Amino acid sequence: MWYWEECYDRNKEKFMAAPVWVRICRLPMNFWDPEILEGIGNTIGKFVKIPETTKRGRYTLYARICVYMNIEEPIPKWVELEYHEDVWK
Repeated sequence: MWYWEECYDRNKEKFMAAPVWVRICRLPMNFWDPEILEGIGNTIGKFVKIPETTKRGRYTLYARICVYMNIEEPIPKWVELEYHEDVWK
């Protein structure tokens, strides 16, 4: 059986980072490559994984990635990608 330790004070505990599921809306299909999605994840935090539905392109409304990120900082509203001569924001 598990008991709380008396020295534990939940008011002093602070989570600074957590895994976050990110939706990337209106992402052109040429950016749905796992390496590109991993690069996007690493620009906003530390990439964790891509769900199978995104890998297979099953739902194309948005791509999803899981990113371990600092939750004390604001989440970026956008990232900018370049692919050949195309730029996507």
